Amino acid sequence: MIGSLKGRLLAVEPPMILLDVHGVGFELQLPLSDLSDLPAVGGELKVSTQLVQREDELSLYGFRKTADRAWFRELIRVPGIGPKLALNIVSQSGVAEFAEQIQAGDVKALTRLPGIGPKTASRLIVEMRGRLEAVPAPGESSAANLALKALTGLGYTPVEAARMLKQVGDPGGRDVEELVREALSGGVAAS
Repeated sequence: MIGSLKGRLLAVEPPMILLDVHGVGFELQLPLSDLSDLPAVGGELKVSTQLVQREDELSLYGFRKTADRAWFRELIRVPGIGPKLALNIVSQSGVAEFAEQIQAGDVKALTRLPGIGPKTASRLIVEMRGRLEAVPAPGESSAANLALKALTGLGYTPVEAARMLKQVGDPGGRDVEELVREALSGGVAAS
């Protein structure tokens, strides 16, 4: 719904910021890691956003890196992980470190994150194992990222979509449509 915002930073009250976009003030919650790297109040700021609707509220979350937003989206899909806990995880851990802990099944390391007990850590391991392959790395081709999103939109799991795109090989100068078509034809042939 609201994919990104670019505007003038009006106020910072951790974890919230107020961003003026053409006269409209948006309150956003940012990971603590992003708050340390903000421009001065009055400076221009662009963030990727995620709108979360709960029973009685709408909350807008902002991220300086699109990979952090993708990771946040995967986290809030896990039963029992709300947006505040997901934001806390993104704030306290790097995606690579978190992925290693998930793949290793390291409950002890995950429980060091504030708000995560042994049961939540176990649930994260079960639910997230294999999903983090689909979180785009900062240097990945944008065409490959869009193709991955298109395939997941067609009903493939993030792991299946990532596997299909790996079979296509290096995205080279190909556009999103070509990548999706080749991934689908490879996926159909493999079925």
